[in-house]
Amino acid sequence: MKPLESYRQSILAGFEVCARRTYHSLITPDDLPVGYVGSTGDLGTVAHAVFAEILRTLRKHGESQMSTQEAVEVMREVQARADVVLPADEREDLKMLTLRFCEYEWPPNRILAIEQRLATEVKGQDGKPRILTGQPDLLLAHPPATVIICDYKTGWGRAKEPRQKPSEGEVVVGKQYLSERGHFQLDIYGLLSLRAYPAAQEVILRELHLRSGQIREARLHRDELEHVEREVGIQMQLLERAISEGDGSKLWRPRPGHQCLRQCPVARSCPIPAEQRGVGAIESQEDADDQAARYQVVDAVRQQLREGLKAYHEATGHEPAIGDGKVLRWHETTSGGQSFGVADPSNGDGSEPGLEDAFRAAAEAAQS
Repeated sequence: MKPLESYRQSILAGFEVCARRTYHSLITPDDLPVGYVGSTGDLGTVAHAVFAEILRTLRKHGESQMSTQEAVEVMREVQARADVVLPADEREDLKMLTLRFCEYEWPPNRILAIEQRLATEVKGQDGKPRILTGQPDLLLAHPPATVIICDYKTGWGRAKEPRQKPSEGEVVVGKQYLSERGHFQLDIYGLLSLRAYPAAQEVILRELHLRSGQIREARLHRDELEHVEREVGIQMQLLERAISEGDGSKLWRPRPGHQCLRQCPVARSCPIPAEQRGVGAIESQEDADDQAARYQVVDAVRQQLREGLKAYHEATGHEPAIGDGKVLRWHETTSGGQSFGVADPSNGDGSEPGLEDAFRAAAEAAQS
């Protein structure tokens, strides 16, 4: 691999998730959508192109909203010029996403940049300056001194929700409620935007989850830039080191986790066994169906065991114990109710740290 002339937001974000994937994406030609988007990569690419064309048209004519009929025509024109071929089901998804996009208003006099690549210089701990780049979907001015970074989410993934489920269109505020990629985008796009617009004092990253209608947002103030720059500088420095050390660098080690669920393009060559990759080890619809069937059996056995043990406990007063000393008994829940299940008396707070033991026991019983 050759040294990078600039460090894209997407490459740095992927490097944090799993460096092994990033290594393969760097040696893959033509910037193919193999990273963390799986089969939806082409759909997302075309959808973003459609949204950008709609916004350019609105800005040109000084309008804030486009009719659905006109938007569908724009969609077809963009689709005809695209360099990808979408299957029938994704073409239907594209139309649905376009219609959802039409529900929002976009004041033309507030549009600062549409799909514009930004760049700035960031120094690492070694003092060496490196070029950071990123291409936000849309930048909007929000007087008196705020830039809104709009990021369209076209996939099925859902970010963490508050305890009370938000209604469609409700704005959920807080960095903890952004998507996984959103945490990184807030810092990177925030840094780039505040450097590009010196008069701005803060940015808001606004995620538009088009499938669910949910809106998530979080703020970054100019006072926080020093901390952000240091963190980003370290990541850029590490990525440069990994590239210079070549394919034998320890920095390219895979990082297993739930991201493995997303049809990882290098799963077959991953040295970590599938069963040790965390909850993301399921790689296909066939695997998911098989695991769902097993789950149904295990869950049914678990319910039978729980009812039988509860009846035994109520009849005899004896609390059945699991090998490490945890017991099945009635205990108070965090909501103030009562539940029969695994509880550790040493906690005294009604928590269930041994629940995984009970599930494991049920699974063993089902297999036997």
